[in-house]
Amino acid sequence: MPKLPKIEDTEYFTNRTYKNEEGQVIGKIILYKLKGDDKFGFYMICQYCGKESEGKVELKRRPYRIKCPHCGKTTTVEKIKPKKK
Repeated sequence: MPKLPKIEDTEYFTNRTYKNEEGQVIGKIILYKLKGDDKFGFYMICQYCGKESEGKVELKRRPYRIKCPHCGKTTTVEKIKPKKK
């Protein structure tokens, strides 16, 4: 796992896990954007191939999509919807 920035140094930070139908965690993504930076940094364990990767990517609009450099499949980081009252 890479060294991650402090949350107060970021404009955007999310830590998500992806589960299969049985509820087992099969993937993970940490996505962040440093203040004043144009690109997002990411660390992921691909939910499809299970391999780890990290890097920087330019993302323009939501939902954010990160492509795995190993298998080429895309992981979507959807906006978290507010809970209904």
